[in-house]
Amino acid sequence: HSVTTIKDAKQYLTERIPSLLLLDLNLPDGSGEVLVSYMQSEAKYQDIPIMILSADALPETIKRLEAAGVMEYMTKPLDVAAFTKKIRELI
Repeated sequence: HSVTTIKDAKQYLTERIPSLLLLDLNLPDGSGEVLVSYMQSEAKYQDIPIMILSADALPETIKRLEAAGVMEYMTKPLDVAAFTKKIRELI
């Protein structure tokens, strides 16, 4: 399922628990980091693997998000083979 805003993602999570959340950091209504924090604060969402796909390749951003509970952080341009492999590993 595809959602494009933090608000829509929160609504979606009330209806289903996905096997994996693939998240961009730059969403129309704010940073995807807000959604990561929200999910980590709610026990029912803490076991959902989160994978970030972003153009932000700054080491401090990656470390901060991994410390916040993101299981995988991939940068653009995307290596499709590595991306597919990680998806399989996470789900």
